[in-house]
Amino acid sequence: LGFNGFNGRIPQPVAALPALRDLDLAANKLTGQLPLFTGESLLYITLDEGGDLEGNLRSIFGNVNKNLLSFSCEGCNLAGSIPPNFLSEHSSLEYLRLEDCDLVGDISNAFGNLVTLTTLALGENQLVGQIPTQLLQLSNLEVLELFGNSFAGSLPVLKSLPNLRILDLVSST
Repeated sequence: LGFNGFNGRIPQPVAALPALRDLDLAANKLTGQLPLFTGESLLYITLDEGGDLEGNLRSIFGNVNKNLLSFSCEGCNLAGSIPPNFLSEHSSLEYLRLEDCDLVGDISNAFGNLVTLTTLALGENQLVGQIPTQLLQLSNLEVLELFGNSFAGSLPVLKSLPNLRILDLVSST
């Protein structure tokens, strides 16, 4: 359903379809609060540049499949922090893109538990603090994009990330 010019809100029944595995609403003109995702079969959620969507990670994931593999919400207004319980409850994530989402706070040490993660994109937010050394546990990581944030401290030695192909830290002061 991506790239179709849909407008309005995402209907709650769509986010709750019990057999739905892949929800792609990218590049539409959707508005309003993100619904509570409760689809027990959902593996892939893509909302990139979906319009003027808003919400926070604490409130949009209800009983969504704990085996969620991919969540991409680039350009959504998710104001708030990334709750550690979201990370621990979705430890099978392989792809997490939350760029330009108005996220604040630090990068939780709980990211180290996402051992299957291949892409972590948190650029263009308002993240602060140090880049946690727990990210070095993500040996499957291929893409790490943290650009456009306000990190401090030293950069961890990345030699324990043998699969890392893309590293973007531009303007991460």
